[in-house]
Order: sequence, then C-alpha cells, then structure tokens
Amino acid sequence: MPDGGLGGIATAGIFRGQGLGVPSTTLQQSIDALERHGGIKRGYLGVTSQPVRLPARQRAGSAAESGLLVLGVAPDSPADAAGLLVGDVLVGFDGQNVDDPETLLSLLTVDRVGREVPVALVRGGTPQQVTVAVGERTAD
Repeated sequence: MPDGGLGGIATAGIFRGQGLGVPSTTLQQSIDALERHGGIKRGYLGVTSQPVRLPARQRAGSAAESGLLVLGVAPDSPADAAGLLVGDVLVGFDGQNVDDPETLLSLLTVDRVGREVPVALVRGGTPQQVTVAVGERTAD
C-alpha cells in the first residue's frame, strides 16, 4: 500500500455486504495512530462554521475567495482561547487553504493535537492571523 494503492475493509453489515475502499494513506495513518496511541486522536477547535464566498471588497488584499464563516465558538475551547469571534471567516489553517468543513476536519490530525498552529482569517474585511493551540476531541 505505500505506493498509493487502495486498502479494502470488511464491512459485515455496515453497508449490507458491500465493500468499502479507503485510500492507503488514510488507512496507514489510522494504523499508525492505533499503534502509537491505542486509538485515533482527532483535533478540536471548538467552532461551528459554514462555507461562504468572500466578495472582492471584503477580501482586503487576501487572495482567498472563500472560507468558513464562524457561526459559533464553544466556551473555553481552543478557538475561544485564541480569540476567534462569530463572524470571522477562516481562510487558512496551518498554511493550508480552508473553504469547507471537511477540509478543516481533515487538517485536525493527531500530529497537530497540542500544537499551536497559525489560522488565517478575515475579520471585518481585514485579513488577520491568530495562533490556535489545537485541542483533543473527546467523546463528550
């Protein structure tokens, strides 16, 4: 699988006997996390968001045409501690463009848990950067 192939997983009942294909890189990351940590850790910011397009006049020099509009910030969360506000538009996370929730979730990997990472955002039409200490998602 290190060559970028596809791994198969037996799904006995999950998808009524249908197979499930998982990219080998995703499968390898999961196996590595299970071996190192006994489980799969996921990062946590504590925001709720939705995709949004940024009109040219709101970009104020930012190259981002879209991002994630922050709809909520959980109290005492990493996002709250970093000063993120409802209405901010996240456009980057740790140097990667962010324009949909799935992209942000995919960037909240085990290697970022506990690390401080730069978050690019647009606040009131002004590009800004804050640093967020990524938390660990709990089962709660």
